[in-house]
Parts: sequence; structure tokens; C-alpha cells
Amino acid sequence: MSSDSHATITYTLMSSYEVIVNRPEAPPSPDYIPGPEAPPSPDYIPGPEYSEYLPPADDVVSRDFI
Repeated sequence: MSSDSHATITYTLMSSYEVIVNRPEAPPSPDYIPGPEAPPSPDYIPGPEYSEYLPPADDVVSRDFI
């Protein structure tokens, strides 16, 4: 046999932790645009929730206590 027929095999031992840490990641979606979100408007004041069917706090007195 000639010396040209020799092959070199190299084995690399990696722990499972290294495989998890060094795993390839897919690029982010083209629909995802990272960036800062707009801060809340200082002029916006949220209104009361359930204002249609909840009485004001002063009127919430049971008839048992009167």
C-alpha cells in the first residue's frame, strides 16, 4: 500500500453541557423588529373599570349593618 491511502480520524469529546450551550440558533424572524417600546402617554388617565354596574365605594353598605 502506498502512503497516500492513509486516513486520519480525529475524535472530539464534548460534554452534553457544551453541546447545549454551543448549539446553533436560528436567526430572528424578519417580522420581529427589536427596539424600545413607546413609553405610556403622560396625558392618558385610565377611567374606572366596571363603572356601569358597580356602585361607588360610599354606597357599598349592606342593609344588615344599618
